[in-house]
Amino acid sequence: MSESLPGVVVAGLTCLDLAPKFRAETGNDMATLFRPGKLIPMDDCHLSLGGPVPNTGIGLAKLGFDVSLCGKTGDDVLSTTLRAILGEERSRSMTLDPEGTSSYTVVLAVPGRDRIFLHHEGVNATFGAEDIDWSAVESAGLFHLGYPPAMKRLYRDDGAELAVIMRRAKELGATTSLDMSLPAAGTEAGELDWTSVLRNVLPHVDLFLPSIEELAYMLDRDLFHRRESEAEDGDPVRAYQPDDYGALSDSALEWGAAAVTLKSGECGFYLRTAGADRWANLGRVRPGDTRAWSGRELWGPSYRADPVVSATGSGDSSIAGFLSAFMRGFGPEEAVQAANIVGWQNVRAMDALSGLEAWPATLQYMEDHTRPRNPLELDPASWSWSERHQIFHGPHDQETR
Repeated sequence: MSESLPGVVVAGLTCLDLAPKFRAETGNDMATLFRPGKLIPMDDCHLSLGGPVPNTGIGLAKLGFDVSLCGKTGDDVLSTTLRAILGEERSRSMTLDPEGTSSYTVVLAVPGRDRIFLHHEGVNATFGAEDIDWSAVESAGLFHLGYPPAMKRLYRDDGAELAVIMRRAKELGATTSLDMSLPAAGTEAGELDWTSVLRNVLPHVDLFLPSIEELAYMLDRDLFHRRESEAEDGDPVRAYQPDDYGALSDSALEWGAAAVTLKSGECGFYLRTAGADRWANLGRVRPGDTRAWSGRELWGPSYRADPVVSATGSGDSSIAGFLSAFMRGFGPEEAVQAANIVGWQNVRAMDALSGLEAWPATLQYMEDHTRPRNPLELDPASWSWSERHQIFHGPHDQETR
């Protein structure tokens, strides 16, 4: 018997990623490499979709859901390419703006160097409520929106347009989820008072799904820069402490979210949830046992990939895994496991989608407790390990009180 699954609407940023492949013999001396007037011989250019609309949206479709994609493109050759990759059916609910240009990102991955991103926001800057298929939201179980820090109209005026969108989705009965991206330092988004934005928006958000770095940047800029400076191995995520996760999630729960997840790369997937009263106020998709989701604090170690081919879209994929388990009625422990499994599937491939497998395979991976994980060191006086669920229970977790 086939599953009866809720429909999903995924909205937000959509772009085309262009990643020219550098040759190994090119070297990585940036001053020499990018000298004015120099011709750099390259290998092929990898084209892929970028942003949560294609990445989380198609990820959810691969995991078994009927998904409507609500993004925006210009009327140009980039749009033609993007829509050809999406396919006619999936492009049908996308807005085409004849006056604007499509968004793109050029990814410069020089061997031995951190990636450089050349990003054009295009019509993502003007995305608003009119670009959403509200008739699809009326019948959908879940409405998911991603990357407002890269979408000018959504974050201006203390997030007024974003609040309008999330409020309307809630009023139409959908359960709502919101993903973020890291605001670019030195830009309008980077200088914004994100505390005001989140205070306005989170009362209309059931599932809040940023990364630890994104939420630290938005709520505690000093903490963000301090952890950056402390990162000895070059990965700031490893410098964050468990108390950082607790304090940042406290604020998001206080402002209205039912659940906060903090994506943390190799450090895994953290979940914190509000009390039972808030869980009674979800939309059409809700747990059968809301008590199992109330007052929880969990942290699942990530799965080891050898090698990591690319982390492109891994956060989007982990969200697809988490939401897939949530919408199927699984408990929070299984949802965190699913997030880590689908994130692991993602990093095995160059793009954000080709490594993802169908739900039955994902479920088998979840049930395999022998799969190696990346190390996650937590104080045993505060965090207890569950062998059954392969997950840590935190000091705020109701199951350990």
